[in-house]
Amino acid sequence: MLIDNNAFLELISEKSEDILILSKFINSKESNSVCLSRPLLGKFNREAKQLEEILDSYGAKNNRYWCAYRELIAAAKLFSNVCYILLHIYHSSSKYQLLPIEENFNEETYNSLDDISTAIYIIAGELLKLAKDYKIKIPYDNYNDAQLKEVLPKGSLVNDRKIRNVIHPGKTVVYLATTFLNLSEESNMLQMYGKVLRKDYNTCIPDPVNERRLRKLEHVFHNLQALYDTNILDSNIETVDNNLPLIRGHISIIFHILESAVELAHYYERHMLNHQKKEKRKKFKPPIDSDNLLDILMNYSIAFANAFLKAAQNLCRNMLKKYAELGEIEVSVPNYRGFHVRPSTLIAKIVIHYGSDVTMMLDNEKYNACVPLELFRANEKINAKKRQELAKQIANVPIVHKKINEENMKAAERVIFYSLMETHKLILYEQKISFDELDPHDGENLESFANRAIAHFLAVGKIDIETNLEVIFKGDKRVLADIKLLAENGYGEDDFGNNIVLPQELAYLRR
Repeated sequence: MLIDNNAFLELISEKSEDILILSKFINSKESNSVCLSRPLLGKFNREAKQLEEILDSYGAKNNRYWCAYRELIAAAKLFSNVCYILLHIYHSSSKYQLLPIEENFNEETYNSLDDISTAIYIIAGELLKLAKDYKIKIPYDNYNDAQLKEVLPKGSLVNDRKIRNVIHPGKTVVYLATTFLNLSEESNMLQMYGKVLRKDYNTCIPDPVNERRLRKLEHVFHNLQALYDTNILDSNIETVDNNLPLIRGHISIIFHILESAVELAHYYERHMLNHQKKEKRKKFKPPIDSDNLLDILMNYSIAFANAFLKAAQNLCRNMLKKYAELGEIEVSVPNYRGFHVRPSTLIAKIVIHYGSDVTMMLDNEKYNACVPLELFRANEKINAKKRQELAKQIANVPIVHKKINEENMKAAERVIFYSLMETHKLILYEQKISFDELDPHDGENLESFANRAIAHFLAVGKIDIETNLEVIFKGDKRVLADIKLLAENGYGEDDFGNNIVLPQELAYLRR
């Protein structure tokens, strides 16, 4: 059923009264100064949100006549929200405990606030003009400065509430710091602003920077803030550990910055990229230039979210060391070629994922488990142990104790190989091994020749030696639990080095 045009005009006129009164107030001010207040922005956003819902319920977005008015109301809602967020950041950031960063955050917040408030002035003016075009009644009423001005007395209330006593904070603190560090791995798109020239910002959207990814990141930081406030805020832990309020400050400031980024990315993707494709009876021009919007999105929102994220990383690592519960595990050496690329890389990713220090021990020699090259180095000792073990097995093969002339040495070598394979001491990675690759040295006995051949084929990767070698990992128990799970799943590969599926608990390793 279609609504009568006159009835709809009368409805929109009635519902537009408050936002048009606010638009008259805004339009009466100078557009080149930041004089918007939170009371004004809150009212403007509320009225725009309600009016947009009414317009959408009647299908104005897909109506050629009304779509421009709906588009302008959507802009009023979005930019008033962004401006409110930036005002909150501007007034509240000094109360957050934050680590220093190179850029002048307050100055850049003010500059972005100025640009967004200018967009609101433009929206207010366009709303008044468009209302006249649509024959929407513009009320005679107006606000005065006193009604929308925000005057706040200085100072704060006395802090006299009894703090909560948390007996075992370690688990929550470790989870908080670990999640914060892991977000660094998932926030690569935040580094885009420094890798792309300003004139090429438009090439970053919608890939890799887009509303969906920013919103996902915003939700994670919001959840982190909730976790902190539920378990740590106003507790005895904050008075004992001065680093905790710092983490809270960084979580909160990043969350609010990402709120603005989500809105700006949404407007660019939804309203600016598709602007030329939309058919409108009434001409609509976005209230902010696309280059200017991208500059705020990339050089302010994304740049500072990344800066505050990086600033707190070392803080989180130090906290993990402080609260970590230490332990050790003993696990088998990877079957396929020891600690080569895949197992070493996966172990290092686990350690980096948690941000803790973990050491691998082999015969009292230490290896840094977060550095794959360190683990590679252990293969020298592992292969030496394998050869020593196999030398004992070779010495037990009956043919070794027989007198073999040089002409029959290679044939005897084959017998030793087959004997070791039958007892599962050797693993063949190639079906055909040429025993003609090596010749016995003058005066060399069969046992020495066989050991030299084994060492050669092991070095070139054609065979491996079955052993029960084990190594010890020492460090944070959370990290060790995942390393143990990785070891139980073949370090991500089968006996022939093929990739295998890891359990869900280790899914982060495949990202």
